Amino acid sequence: MEITSSDGNKQPGRLTNISAGGTFEKTEPLPEIGEKISLLVQLPGIDEPCEIPCIVRWVKPGDGAGVQFEHLRPIEVWALTKIKPPAEATE
Repeated sequence: MEITSSDGNKQPGRLTNISAGGTFEKTEPLPEIGEKISLLVQLPGIDEPCEIPCIVRWVKPGDGAGVQFEHLRPIEVWALTKIKPPAEATE
């Protein structure tokens, strides 16, 4: 996964807690709250990587940022519904 910041800089990152609304991205350096970024990510069922515009909604220093997806294409919404959350731990 690749993150492109508002000034055009590209950096690797890792997504967690992804849904049709947004995701948490683990990356350094952290983007600013309100910054518009884009994510280049491979989604299930789509051959080519998708470039998804996002806006940073919150930041967790030393960890990552919560981003909201903007302007998803219907095929991207469909692909995001195919992602299964990790199994919950049982005691």
